[in-house]
Amino acid sequence: MIEDLLVLEVDDNYVRFITMQDDYSSRISLEAALALMPEGSFIRVNRGCAVALRHVERIEKTQVTIAGRQLALAKGGYEQLKKKVVVIGGAG
Repeated sequence: MIEDLLVLEVDDNYVRFITMQDDYSSRISLEAALALMPEGSFIRVNRGCAVALRHVERIEKTQVTIAGRQLALAKGGYEQLKKKVVVIGGAG
């Protein structure tokens, strides 16, 4: 199931675990949710959202696209995300 996760998104005191088919919520912090994920599989793109690197479709200066869904990038997030995706893309 972890490989199906696209986005981890803060929703008040919960984190939404978003897949292509469904959303699941758990009362947990984003930091704690990220700690449960395999190392290097997710990257935080803004204060309330992390994305699965394997599902990144497009990176722009101010946003990232995951499964057709556009999410805002924090300032400085573009360069950090671009480096991570290039490393993963180059490994395969």
